[in-house]
Amino acid sequence: MGKEEKARFTVRLARPGDMAAIMEIERTAFRPAVRASNERIGLRLALFPRGFWVLEQEGQVAAWVSSLLLSEETLRTLRTLEESEQTLDENLHRPDGRVLYIRSLGVRPASQRQGCGQALINCLLGIARKNGWPLVVLLAEPKNEKYYVEKFGFERTSGYRLFQGGNHAVFEKRMV
Repeated sequence: MGKEEKARFTVRLARPGDMAAIMEIERTAFRPAVRASNERIGLRLALFPRGFWVLEQEGQVAAWVSSLLLSEETLRTLRTLEESEQTLDENLHRPDGRVLYIRSLGVRPASQRQGCGQALINCLLGIARKNGWPLVVLLAEPKNEKYYVEKFGFERTSGYRLFQGGNHAVFEKRMV
């Protein structure tokens, strides 16, 4: 697809039948050290199915995004949780939470730089707006700061301890 052509895609909720495609993207888009297992991805889908979306391009899953809801209390206590506990989605997700945590975003390498990731982030921001959730947070490599700040209005913050010590920075976007 040429750069001048508009990408044609569909964004929809993920289904269990998408797992093979999601895991292939996980395998090709992430370094082994940060790759999640099939079980971990399946747990995210089970914990918060309305926060797990896929993007189809030419009839195939080309990208996916998972999210969890956090309570403000959970977000505050992340400063004190042990590193191993922070990575466990079941310890983070609160069904009645009001902070949307964009947990993971993967784009098939052949579909990168075509607006796929942007479409998925915009989808989640729209859901946060619609539900009146006041805050969206995510982790990203510092090299991607410009993208999240300029495209979506996120701000880098050091106010939360989410996985500090790794090579990720925390970004937040106030929705109200």
